Amino acid sequence: MWRSVVVVAVVSLCGACRTAGGPSDQWLAVDADPDRDRSPTENAEAGPDRYVRDGLSPSPDARPSSVPGAITAADATAFMRAMVALFDKLHIRKDGSVYDGTPYEYADPTTGKWYVNEGQDLVHDGAWFMTALAAAHHVTGDPLYRATLDDHLLPYYVRLLTRGKELLPVPAGKQRLISWNVVATNQAPDNGFVPFWWDDGKAASPVTGSPMIGISAATSTHMALDIGIGLALAATVVKPPELAVAAENMRAWFKRENFTIPNLDLAVTLARGGDPSGIAAFSQFPVDKPYYGALAKGGSYTAPGFMDDEEWRFFMAAAQGRGIPVKGAAVSTIYQVWGARLLWSLFLDGAPRVPGYELTEAGLPLGKLAGGRFTTQRASVLDNPLGVRQGPHLLKMEARALALLVKYPGAYDAAMRALAERSQAVPYVFPKVDAGLGLPQGQVHLTPITVGASHLGFASDHKALYLASAAPLTLVVRTLPGVAGQSGTIVFENDGSARAVNAAGEALVSQPCRGELAGKSLACVRIPYSVAREQTKAWANGGEAIALELGTGGETLRLLLATSETNLRDALEGEVQGGLRYWMGIWKEHGFIPFRAGRFDRLSESGALAHLVSLSAEYVGLLRGSPFWWETAFRR
Repeated sequence: MWRSVVVVAVVSLCGACRTAGGPSDQWLAVDADPDRDRSPTENAEAGPDRYVRDGLSPSPDARPSSVPGAITAADATAFMRAMVALFDKLHIRKDGSVYDGTPYEYADPTTGKWYVNEGQDLVHDGAWFMTALAAAHHVTGDPLYRATLDDHLLPYYVRLLTRGKELLPVPAGKQRLISWNVVATNQAPDNGFVPFWWDDGKAASPVTGSPMIGISAATSTHMALDIGIGLALAATVVKPPELAVAAENMRAWFKRENFTIPNLDLAVTLARGGDPSGIAAFSQFPVDKPYYGALAKGGSYTAPGFMDDEEWRFFMAAAQGRGIPVKGAAVSTIYQVWGARLLWSLFLDGAPRVPGYELTEAGLPLGKLAGGRFTTQRASVLDNPLGVRQGPHLLKMEARALALLVKYPGAYDAAMRALAERSQAVPYVFPKVDAGLGLPQGQVHLTPITVGASHLGFASDHKALYLASAAPLTLVVRTLPGVAGQSGTIVFENDGSARAVNAAGEALVSQPCRGELAGKSLACVRIPYSVAREQTKAWANGGEAIALELGTGGETLRLLLATSETNLRDALEGEVQGGLRYWMGIWKEHGFIPFRAGRFDRLSESGALAHLVSLSAEYVGLLRGSPFWWETAFRR
């Protein structure tokens, strides 16, 4: 493992970026390693085989399990095969009927009973399993994964999309609209329509226990986006003649409903053996939501959230580049994944957590974000089986982000520098933080900054701002782009003490601290950001790729806060290793993956299995190095 450091990197900012008194020709760095003077871009010499040489070391925060030491490729491969075997044994219907291949969302390992939640989409999880099997196939070449895809699962989707007009009954009534552009209908189904669920009573509701008979009256654009990616990835493994027709039917159905689904365009193109480079992709870096939009712009979001959007964007970009996503898309993926991890850690606010496990055993905790703050800290949903797919999904995306950091060494740092230029700001590298995103206890290492004629000490972690001034000073701090209310005023007195108020004049929570600046110890003040639970009033937020403006006496200095690639790799490595260890331990303890939501602990969830297969494939790919599986998949 590389040492955990914050790297001092020399950058060359444009003249317009030189704010008053600001040292615009270098990163402002904290806790730099004196024995290491390489910039992040120079880490490229470590090469894609870095993981092959060093492996990934276990996370110290991981819950102890029966898997000792560093996880090897053999460990991850065995776990991957076990997850596929569980899916094949518990969740796939194999009876030769028209329902053959149905990927049931929930299954009771003891009784073999299947369950379908009325308010969720049954075939959504099967789509993610097609993606997972494609990843496992390309990483290992093991025929198990192609066979699992081709024997029952993919034929189910092809049958549903090409024979739906013949097979599906008329819905009994309109489905309640829920989310993600749900399309409700009580018309006779046509080819290309995929209902939330379709069953003959073999499955039951996990809430009521009643048999599920007939079909849902609803489909959704969200489900279509997931299925589009699943069909597209399946086409990189096997191309039955009907696959292109199936994808075309689904695309045509949604077009008739006035929805364009780019992922289905990709599925049609790949199923027909075409060139995907002309397919429209999603936006690239920077992406506003949810992290940046919530903290810097004060938008309304829910955390933790699903990673579906980020995965769609990645695969579309990879397909456009015939396996190699452009750097902008790669950086966007890294940033969104890291932002999701940060939001979850901020929500927990230092509370104990297990890497890769995003739900409490009592249900799903939701954090509602508005105005840069969590307006709801916990909301348990005990009677709705929401599952544990979020943790494994984020884990696999963290593993993919690591692969992109290997593929494009220096790209993330370069993107942060470029963003600083556009913001006319000086880059500031976050110091190494603890599991709760705060600076370690003890004296804070401050970086000297100059705002006009005033000299200060500055530091920040993801939760709080640290400032020191040896002279009386009134300093205004605001989050850019400058949403109303996202600011505060800090007044330093002659004795070095300070008080802070927000834009409304309300006193902010703050604590005295000790800082070290140029070898000297001095008093400082710690002011938690709005998003921190300990802060009782709204003011500014600092965070990843967020700019702060500090002003006094008519002069300002802008700082763009970011994590160095070195620290980012260390954090993601710990998460991936720790999360994989945790889920291996859960499997060994229970023999399956329970979604552990109150009284539904007895059930296995196919979505979690799908993402754990993908996580294992990404991990094995990391250990083997470039080219990664998505590079080869889209070159075919």
